[in-house]
Amino acid sequence: MATARELLLAERRRARQRVAAFERQHAAALREAARDQLAAVDAALRGLESGRYGVCDRCGQPIGSERLAARPAATTCIRCAAGDSRR
Repeated sequence: MATARELLLAERRRARQRVAAFERQHAAALREAARDQLAAVDAALRGLESGRYGVCDRCGQPIGSERLAARPAATTCIRCAAGDSRR
């Protein structure tokens, strides 16, 4: 029969393994979010070069300056973005 110390050490190993997996998953999620942001900024720069920057991809109306100040790589106006969040 295992001693209390052995049981606790085994539980500690399992907990450390869970923590390590979580940290790897968290780092992977952060890395993916950074890649997505980089792609969005690159697309916005292409839009700037082509004259489409600040124009909503969905409705074709201008994207408000306040939205672009807060999210420079935004591709939709507030109205269209709000419609997306309701779906």
